[in-house]
Amino acid sequence: MTAERVAATDRTAQAVTQERRRALLVCLTAKFGALPVAAHERVRSADAATCDAWLDLVTPAGSLAEVLSEA
Repeated sequence: MTAERVAATDRTAQAVTQERRRALLVCLTAKFGALPVAAHERVRSADAATCDAWLDLVTPAGSLAEVLSEA
């Protein structure tokens, strides 16, 4: 794989992760209202797979803590 292709793949993965984080923050805010700084920090440091897992929990969760709990 060329250096250009590796860089493009990395940029794509970063873009996907950023979009998942954005979607999660939108969903969490819609359900639970204004989020504490700690929740923002946690989401901003999460990888795409973690965001996907948390997104699956938003609808059935009764609290923000249920979504962002340690697995």
